[in-house]
Amino acid sequence: MDSRTINRDAANFSNFVKSVLVHEYGHIFCLDHTVQTSIMNDSRDRNTMTTPQQFDIDEVNSVYNLGGINYEA
Repeated sequence: MDSRTINRDAANFSNFVKSVLVHEYGHIFCLDHTVQTSIMNDSRDRNTMTTPQQFDIDEVNSVYNLGGINYEA
């Protein structure tokens, strides 16, 4: 991603930046890129998807073996 991508794709700049930051935080929590409906999907609409999706929450629960604790969006 570079400034041309941001200028071309960011219809809502604030949402675009939030989506990118939340995606990068996903990597901190050991989440990989995916093709699922997810903040970790490189093809997501950065103007509308700004929060972790259920798939992301399930992945974090799985990575950290949170078992009986269920964190919802």
